[in-house]
Amino acid sequence: APPPTHPVSPFNFLARSLPSQFICTLMASKKVSVSSSSGGVHSWTEEEKVGFVDYINTVLGACESLLTVLPIDGSSMDILGAVQSGVLLNELLARLFPGSASTSRVITNPSNVFESLQNHNIALEQARSVGIRADGISAENLQEASVILVFSFLWQIIKHGLLSNVTADALPDGFAEGDDDDDAAEDLRALHPEKLLLKWVNWHLRRAGSDRKMTNFTSDVADSEIYAVLLAQLAPDEAQPVQRVLEVDDPVHRAELVLEGAERLDCKRFVTAADICAGNYKLNLAFVANLFNELRGRVDAAALDSAAAAHDAALAALTEERDRLARELSEAQAEADRARAEQGVLRTRVEELTTTVTRLRDGESAAAQTLEAALETAQAERDAAVREAREQVEATKAGARDWFARKQQETQQVIERHAASREAWTKKATEKEELLRKYRDALAKARAERDAARARADAAEEATKAAEDAAAAAAAAAAPGDDAAVARLKERLDAAEAAAIESGRAAAASIESMRSQAYAALEAARAETARAVAAARAEAERAAAAQRAAWDEEREGLLRLAQGSGEGDAAALDEAKRARREAKAARKEVDTLRQQLRRLKPLCKPLQGPLLKYGQKTNTWNRRTFEQSRDLLLYFREDGSFGGAFDMEKAKCYHPTELG
Repeated sequence: APPPTHPVSPFNFLARSLPSQFICTLMASKKVSVSSSSGGVHSWTEEEKVGFVDYINTVLGACESLLTVLPIDGSSMDILGAVQSGVLLNELLARLFPGSASTSRVITNPSNVFESLQNHNIALEQARSVGIRADGISAENLQEASVILVFSFLWQIIKHGLLSNVTADALPDGFAEGDDDDDAAEDLRALHPEKLLLKWVNWHLRRAGSDRKMTNFTSDVADSEIYAVLLAQLAPDEAQPVQRVLEVDDPVHRAELVLEGAERLDCKRFVTAADICAGNYKLNLAFVANLFNELRGRVDAAALDSAAAAHDAALAALTEERDRLARELSEAQAEADRARAEQGVLRTRVEELTTTVTRLRDGESAAAQTLEAALETAQAERDAAVREAREQVEATKAGARDWFARKQQETQQVIERHAASREAWTKKATEKEELLRKYRDALAKARAERDAARARADAAEEATKAAEDAAAAAAAAAAPGDDAAVARLKERLDAAEAAAIESGRAAAASIESMRSQAYAALEAARAETARAVAAARAEAERAAAAQRAAWDEEREGLLRLAQGSGEGDAAALDEAKRARREAKAARKEVDTLRQQLRRLKPLCKPLQGPLLKYGQKTNTWNRRTFEQSRDLLLYFREDGSFGGAFDMEKAKCYHPTELG
């Protein structure tokens, strides 16, 4: 086969390589669109495919050349294979356009691709000859069964075939009567068939007395009301009653009732209940066009008679209503005369009300002045109470600041005294340590002298012993006649020894005395130091106790100060709240008096006249007399008693008891 001259759609490969049931499932309830090389956009949906296939099966069901192809399964993609030979497209054109298209040149059983392409070229040529646009669609696209282009071409054929009979000549007589559209004055022959179709539907809607108007084939028909009225007008015996259809709330069930009537008329084509509710443009257009072709000539005489009878009944009712209104008008005029007679009484009442209003206004002014004076007094008292409370708080705060400063100064003085005492104690301790050091030095010196004396005593004892030994030796060597000399020498030695012993004893006594003095001085220094430490500790404890007592007293004073300040603030706050409450009550009373005055002010310059008031209980019109000024309307009963008031600005009624 020669290569295609146009881009191959991806759905071509899908249609050739996958089962048609799978493609149908894949495309179900989805809209597929593609742009052609010429700039046009082609699209189709699964619902449209089912509607087209059903219509083709109905129109071409008896065609002998398609016995092997028809009927086509609408739930599959078998339609693609059915159009590949080109025979089905030419048969459809010949059936829908019998005078403009034929199958004389069509090859009924093409044996190759070239013969199929020839059939498709014939179909495109015949389609263009009857005004069908086939932009971007070639014979190769149709032979290859391009999904979107095949469905686009089928829709163009079906649409033009259905609308070919929608012309101005096919419309009934008196079609333009009562048409208030902007294009009503235009030549019907110049209108597009779709617009003529809409005007045809609206003509039937007007005849049925419906206030609906159809302007499109999508949203306007989604609720099925227009279809129900149209079918009831075209075939009242077969269609469902309009009221029964409209009583159904479910839109799908309502559409099913409409289609039941269409099926009894053998006009159930293209749409399902879901298509109507979804507002599918193509299928709804085809459905309405099919109704036009099948039922445009049906006129039900009974319906016309019924409409005429209804018109006569309405005319009689209007005549009766006119007579009744005339009688009521005469009665109203008589009541107006009586109302004018009562006008003097009403004027007197107005004057009395004016006097009352003046009195109330004066009373309101006096009350307002009194309340304003009371309010000013309350505000002055509140301001004075607030100032006094603030002064008390400021005085309390100033006293607290002075007390804190005084306590801080006293604390600083205590700290300075403690520092001076500490310095004095430190100086005394230093002096005691210096005296102790001197005592220790004297003790060391006494010990040294004692040791020297002991050394001298030991030396003297050694010398004495040596002398004694020498004397003994000399005595032994001397002659016996020298005993006296020996005795003298011995005496001298004894005297020297006694002197040495006495000197040693004196030195030992002196050393012992010095040691006793040193120990006594050391003990005295220790006792003095202990007394100084004890005195310093006692003084520190007394200072700490005094500081703690001062701190406790300071804390108690702060607590008393805070408590007194809080009580003063609370009292001032309560006084301010009381003053605000009194001021609010005074303002509320003034507002109440002003509202009462506003209600009575409109009575100063009233308008008067008759009033007809409809009684809901008796279902009759009752004569009343009214007085109206600005937005307040007063009305009186027939016996002259006050009936009530109506505030037109607030749209509120007032009973006599509410106005005193």
